[in-house]
Amino acid sequence: MLHARLFESLDALAGTGSGDVHHVLCVLCNLTWHARSDIEGRYCETYLAGTIRALAHYQGDGVIGGLAANTLANLLRCKSLRGSPIAPEAVLCILDAYHHQPDSLTAQALCEAVGYFSEDPDTFESLPHTDVIVATLDCIHAHGDNSDVVMVAVTALRNMAQLGSEHQDTLRRHNTLGTLEGIEFGDEEVAAAIHALRNFLTE
Repeated sequence: MLHARLFESLDALAGTGSGDVHHVLCVLCNLTWHARSDIEGRYCETYLAGTIRALAHYQGDGVIGGLAANTLANLLRCKSLRGSPIAPEAVLCILDAYHHQPDSLTAQALCEAVGYFSEDPDTFESLPHTDVIVATLDCIHAHGDNSDVVMVAVTALRNMAQLGSEHQDTLRRHNTLGTLEGIEFGDEEVAAAIHALRNFLTE
């Protein structure tokens, strides 16, 4: 299968400095987004581990680091990875990559990954809550003019607020509603998430 051969190539090339890594990650990033159903299954964890290794080599390395982070985020959407012991490691790897490379590509990957994890209280408990919330808010501070980043960041914040009073208190302490002031939200889905978030934090 194409995706199996591509992930094998990524593992073989990681750390070599080869320009081919960029091309492989471009294809994998698109494939893991558009053809995720083809990737679902018992090899997902192997693919996740290989992409974690690649991101460890290339975090902070411009587009390659961002593509690796987004490939990880896309893989985390696979149902077969729910409950995987290395899935939290993937989120932390993206978080670390964002600290090294706080560009919009990596910010979007981080917020998407946090958004998936914060849909379920059990999986979210495996992450450092405050660090994740602070980083998500930083994505909005740094990329408030990027609608793609804002959309996934707001969704992640809304999901975290739904998880209970502890997380709501943390969101309040870090001035979440103040961070969102003045940002234009043209998308109806984002506006609905903002409305829900405000309700959680002002009730």
